[in-house]
Amino acid sequence: MNAAQDGADAAAQGRLVKAGELARRTGLTRQALHVYVQMGLLEPAGTTQGGQRLFDEAAEGRVRSTKPTRNPIHATEQAHSCV
Repeated sequence: MNAAQDGADAAAQGRLVKAGELARRTGLTRQALHVYVQMGLLEPAGTTQGGQRLFDEAAEGRVRSTKPTRNPIHATEQAHSCV
């Protein structure tokens, strides 16, 4: 069995999610997740037969722990300084 088949089997059993679903759960874009992968902060657990990246449930926690937080007060101050 190859890695793509392993990933597809695991996804079918609900253990893995596609990048789009992980992005939706974490509030990031799929492109941001790709950058996380390129930086080595996140590693796909497998791929589908079509080449889509699959992530395990622990990936959501890793993304949340490394995702920059947004401070609404700081963002509002920045917006006011631009006006």
